[in-house]
Amino acid sequence: MKNIYGPYKRKDGRSHVIIYDTESKVRITQSYPRYLMEIYLNRKLEDWEEVDHINEDHTDNRIENLQLLTKIQNILKSKELEIYQFMCPICNNWTEKPAHKVRHNRKQGKAGPFYGRSCARKYQLNVPVAK
Repeated sequence: MKNIYGPYKRKDGRSHVIIYDTESKVRITQSYPRYLMEIYLNRKLEDWEEVDHINEDHTDNRIENLQLLTKIQNILKSKELEIYQFMCPICNNWTEKPAHKVRHNRKQGKAGPFYGRSCARKYQLNVPVAK
């Protein structure tokens, strides 16, 4: 049997619950939004699944305000990355990369951007070495 205690508010305003398994005497602290989503979906969430607040208000734990995202999606959403779209000069494929990586490479004086490492290597092999 499991006993649920909470939700309790943390200093940052987010909520959590304490799940206590009376048989195994194990206590687990879990975020309240994750707990609500598990109840709503009637299953345990996978490790790669994260619960996100749609309106970015972490105190608004209504089920309508919660969405399930992968870890990557949640990271990208939180960073709100600017995406740079370009055609690779080597293979002529259209692709996209985070703009901060393209800017960083330019500051370093690197060529590109390229579709991938193999295109960068092909460019590197065809560039004459300055003496």
